[in-house]
Formats: sequence, C-alpha cells, structure tokens
Amino acid sequence: MIVQIIKYTDKMIADRSALPGQIAFAAQDDVTISGGDQSLASLAEDILSRLNCLALTAARPALPFADFLVQRADPDQHEIIPRDTETRTFLHDIPFLRRSELGPDPAGTIAEILGSRKG
Repeated sequence: MIVQIIKYTDKMIADRSALPGQIAFAAQDDVTISGGDQSLASLAEDILSRLNCLALTAARPALPFADFLVQRADPDQHEIIPRDTETRTFLHDIPFLRRSELGPDPAGTIAEILGSRKG
C-alpha cells in the first residue's frame, strides 16, 4: 500500500494536480495507514474513518481553478453540476465547501458531504 501511495503522489506532482509537499493519502488495509503532509494526512485519516471507502486523498491543488469556480458560485450553492453528459455520468455533481462552512469538526463536515454522494 505504501508503494501505491508513493506512486500516486508522484503522479499528482507530475501532472500538476497538486502542490509538492501538500499531498496526503490515507488508506484502509489491515490497519489505517497514511502518508504525506502530516496535517493533511491526519485530516484524511479522520475523514476516512467516517466513510465506507478504502482510500482518500487530501491535497492542495496546484492551480486555482477550484477557487475560481467557488468564487463564481452563488452563496447558497454547494455543488458544481457538470454540463457535459460524460462528466455527469461518472461524477454526477462535484460538492464543495467554503472554508467558513467547515465548522468545529471539519472532518465530520467533509465526511457527511462525501458520504451522501451518488458516485
């Protein structure tokens, strides 16, 4: 599992999906393991413990596209709905939270939104 974490961390850096040093993974094997940036790894572990999934990535995007999309969204909007059929088929919608909406338990808030996803 550690080899997979290193492999996907390297891929995210190579394709500029995330900033080097700002990537973490948590995975459920016999025990929960994590790697990468310690604060993001702790967050990923906490979120993963609340979800029914095997792995989770927490990373800071290299480019500010997400920031631009959230800034353009209405204040009461909490998801981006893709307009093209292919993306909608696989992703359905893309939920997002503003920093001000994380509350006192960020991992719980994020897990609640991810746990209610369709895809």
